[in-house]
Amino acid sequence: AVLTSGVVVSTAVATQSNPQPIILRLADEGNMPRGFLSHLKDAVLIGSCYGDLSAERALCRLHTLSFIEGDGTTVERSVEGWIIGEDGAPGLRGKIVDRAGEVAREAFLSGILSGMSSFLQFDASRSVYPVTPFGQTNALSPKDALAGGLGKGASNALDKLAEFSIKRAEAMQPVIVVNGGRVVDVVFKRGIDLLPDEALHVKLVSDTPSSTPIHSEGSL
Repeated sequence: AVLTSGVVVSTAVATQSNPQPIILRLADEGNMPRGFLSHLKDAVLIGSCYGDLSAERALCRLHTLSFIEGDGTTVERSVEGWIIGEDGAPGLRGKIVDRAGEVAREAFLSGILSGMSSFLQFDASRSVYPVTPFGQTNALSPKDALAGGLGKGASNALDKLAEFSIKRAEAMQPVIVVNGGRVVDVVFKRGIDLLPDEALHVKLVSDTPSSTPIHSEGSL
C-alpha cells in the first residue's frame, strides 16, 4: 500500500484516545493463503495513528476499506488490521521533532538575564544615606536612581518571560512526522466479505435455512 497522506502524531499518552487519521491506497492485489489473490488493487484504506516515543514510530490501526466495482457500485467495509513498515515491524518509523528544548533554552537565558538585571539594580541602588539635621537623606543621584529602576523593571520582565517559557515547554510534547508516498504493507486481522451490499443481501437470504416445517409421511 502507498501512503497517500502523511501524518503528524503526538507522543503524549493522552493522545492515544484521540489518534490522527491516515489514508492509504492499495497498490497491488491482496495476497491470500495458497497463492490466491483478492481484487483489492486501488482500494482505499482509512486508519488512525498515535505516536510511541520509545520506539520512534507511529503505530496505526485500520478501520475502513472502500472501493468501486466495475459497474460503479461502491463497497465500504469496516476492517481490523495494522500497518507494517518498510523494516517489517508494526508501525511507521518517522522523524522526531521536539521544540521543547528551544523553549527551555529561552527560559534559561531569561533567567540569566534576570539575575544580571537584579545585580545592576543592587549596584545602582546601594549607597550611604547620611543623616542631617533635617533627617535621613537619599544620596542616590538621578542617574543611579534611573539605572536602579531600569534594572528592577528588566528583572521583573525577564522573570515573567522565564516563567512563561517554562510553562510553554511543559505543555509541548515531541511529535513524530511521517511523510506520504511511502510503500508499506497492510495486514488484516480477520477476513471480510467484498461483495456489494445487494449481492451480500441475496447471499445471506439464500444461505438462510427455510423456516417452513417439514412433515414426514406416515401414520402416527
